[in-house]
Amino acid sequence: MLSRILLTTVASLAPLSQALTAPDPKYGVVDIQFDMPIDPTDNASATVSITGTIQQAVAKMEADYPGWTNLFLQPDVDEEDDEPVLGKSDNYNCFGRWQKCPWNHINAGQRYLRSLPADKPPKNGAGPGNCGRVSCSYNSAIWWCNDASLSWILIANSARWMNGFDGHDSGPGACTDSSGAQWYSAGQAFYDPGWNVIINADIC
Repeated sequence: MLSRILLTTVASLAPLSQALTAPDPKYGVVDIQFDMPIDPTDNASATVSITGTIQQAVAKMEADYPGWTNLFLQPDVDEEDDEPVLGKSDNYNCFGRWQKCPWNHINAGQRYLRSLPADKPPKNGAGPGNCGRVSCSYNSAIWWCNDASLSWILIANSARWMNGFDGHDSGPGACTDSSGAQWYSAGQAFYDPGWNVIINADIC
């Protein structure tokens, strides 16, 4: 069984912001902190604070607590059961300045974000005008650019709305396109009050 120690533990990873450039040049870059539950099955679990992307945070927890990922990862929800459509934005743009990413890597990232505790909001440093890279794998990134306080699930919902749910089998996302058998996504969606999510190719 995973430890249920009462104190919050802090894990230090190398700061990322100095090496990153925001996908939108009008934004600065900040490191993102994740509060990861030591026991994902316990709502009162102590947490470990990890700076980096969600993939780095999950890898750190799995290394320290073998088997942790299987307990953490939640099944994705069926889009048909969600009203209104999760993450929908009336102000968005697709492709163009944004470089395409294979949809399955973005889908994996939003699923990780959706599995984070609802009562542990993301931390994006002092605003306004900051971006943090919350997810990146196989050169496919989700960025959160924030002038407001919100929850992880809202960021995940936005990425899923642009990227689609479970690939094109359940309908393409607002910012998806295909090339042969491969589906891609890229775009930026804006929300009130003052935050947006970007899907864009990156190095990771």
